Amino acid sequence: MSPFIEVLFEVPKEIAKGLASGTMIRRGGVIQSTGGEVVAWLRESPEFARGASTLSAPVLGQLQSLQMATGVLAAGQVLTLGFAVVSFAVLNHKLNVLGSKMDGVLADLAQLKSDVAWLDRRQDIALVARLRGALDQGNWAYSTGRLEALASVRAVLVEVELHYVGLLEGMLEARNAHANAALFGTYQGYLALAAVARARCEVALDGAAAGAPSLQSASKVLVAVDKSFREPLRNVAAHPELLRIGAERERALSVALPAMKETLRRMEGYETELNYCAQNRIPLSDWEQLGGAEGNGRLALLRPKAL
Repeated sequence: MSPFIEVLFEVPKEIAKGLASGTMIRRGGVIQSTGGEVVAWLRESPEFARGASTLSAPVLGQLQSLQMATGVLAAGQVLTLGFAVVSFAVLNHKLNVLGSKMDGVLADLAQLKSDVAWLDRRQDIALVARLRGALDQGNWAYSTGRLEALASVRAVLVEVELHYVGLLEGMLEARNAHANAALFGTYQGYLALAAVARARCEVALDGAAAGAPSLQSASKVLVAVDKSFREPLRNVAAHPELLRIGAERERALSVALPAMKETLRRMEGYETELNYCAQNRIPLSDWEQLGGAEGNGRLALLRPKAL
């Protein structure tokens, strides 16, 4: 047990009351006071990180106490609540989930007879293949102790990130992002996943302090893209293309917006984890062990101890 952290599997009354009253808030996988102080980190059990979809009664009780919807643990969310459970294998699973989502998005667009002539599927497939190859190589390097190979994995991930930034910015400039909100949100998920994988490489190579700046940099890009996506919705009169998207696409937009926000919040939570580990010189391998298998499938709450 870390001398810095208390691991809980029941939600303390003060946290439940704080969330209910608004004196505490959840940002992704971190619970904070309204002043920004970390109260606790949330962490899924390994089975949820790997995509389990059945919620037990104890977990449902935890979610209720934490003011969280059951969808927060859905397999479709691209990022886990906690950074420590985002292994390369879990990231690869999330990539599969995104791939299935992409197939569904394209099928829906075809049903709507959407004009997606601008969408280059060959380029998309090649890009996902590069991302998948990087994650496979990262998993091999990490599991076999050949950490020097992670430097080349990182280089591929940087390239993939830049490509998805370009795709997102291109959709915004062409003013087809809102009409294709599910696709835009999927690209955002690919970008976040690549960024987290890059941070994972950096943490493995140089420690927690090396990964936090990368997450912060990626978060700034994601926040800027998200802001550019949301701003037209606040002034629809100046964006007539929004008036023509139709009911089906409006529904897709209403689903994409909260999912995109949750992804940003989880990135913020990851930053607080890495910063805490760096400040207290906690190796990520030790941090990963907290709240592991002993929780019987429940969410773990990692609460900083007062020292």
